[in-house]
Amino acid sequence: MADDSFLDWPFFEDRHRHLAREVRAWAAGKFAEDGFLHHGDIDDECRDILTGLGQTGIAAHAVPSAYGGVSETLDV
Repeated sequence: MADDSFLDWPFFEDRHRHLAREVRAWAAGKFAEDGFLHHGDIDDECRDILTGLGQTGIAAHAVPSAYGGVSETLDV
């Protein structure tokens, strides 16, 4: 299991910890069998990963709400 003790740092909130759990769960399911191994067209593989992130709603954290994201501004 990866060390996620950094999520206890004072500037992370419960919403950050929740998102980290979501991303970890998605990645565990997506890459569980063989990790991330390049099997073909890397562009197709990247599109597949981004599609999965979009379908789960994780990608919505990377854009402002004016463009379909979850927050008015980006949390960087």
